[in-house]
Amino acid sequence: MSNGFLDKLKQGATEASKKAQVTIEINKIRSQIQGHEQTIQTSLYEIGKLVYSSFEHDNFAENESEIFSSCRDISSIKKDILMLEYKIKELRDEKECPTCSSICTSETKFCSNCGHSFQVETPSPASEEEAAIKHCTNCGTQNDAKAKFCGGCGNHFS
Repeated sequence: MSNGFLDKLKQGATEASKKAQVTIEINKIRSQIQGHEQTIQTSLYEIGKLVYSSFEHDNFAENESEIFSSCRDISSIKKDILMLEYKIKELRDEKECPTCSSICTSETKFCSNCGHSFQVETPSPASEEEAAIKHCTNCGTQNDAKAKFCGGCGNHFS
């Protein structure tokens, strides 16, 4: 056997190992997302019970702070889910088109669905951190830069 064949075999095994590691990591992240989604469903059920109890007793003020606290918790969990979904895209070497939400490979310069141009800019580290966060003008909550609505108050970002 030639060295070239053995090198190709080693390279193929290394690539397969890397792909397997990525798949394992993606599955772990998906499991975390499922756990978060179950937590949200449980919280929504509990909120519903509180709202109905408030309705029955005609006393919404009694449970208002607990309801809003649970809603804020759900918003926070949804942000965590968005970040986990972003990690999956990074692991898959993908990005989302901001115009049409199509998934493209990270080296794509134009979206194959809508033609959006992915400008290649190298922002400074400080501006990159700031660009990843969008502050709500209504309540001041920090949101993901791609958010369309505020996770804290539901304000629509224009």
